Amino acid sequence: MMTGSESQQEFDRVTAELIEIYKADGFLADNPGDKFNKDLRNISAIEIGEHLNEMGGKKMMQHAHSEVKGALGGVPARELEWIWDGVGEWLG
Repeated sequence: MMTGSESQQEFDRVTAELIEIYKADGFLADNPGDKFNKDLRNISAIEIGEHLNEMGGKKMMQHAHSEVKGALGGVPARELEWIWDGVGEWLG
């Protein structure tokens, strides 16, 4: 079990990774393959969403979404909403 400090460090790490994923590859693609699934969604970003859901559920995912929006703006945040559709119940 993680301490609060370890949880914060992990949250910071995966949120920074999400931001780097967007900068390098984007959250959505025009064609499937390589880093993107058949639904054109970035596989690594989906996996991070699943990890965040396991760490703290809806609250943790919403906080990460807010961090991405603050760092990258509204369009990447909306893309993140789309690729995380079906991961946990973070929008519900």
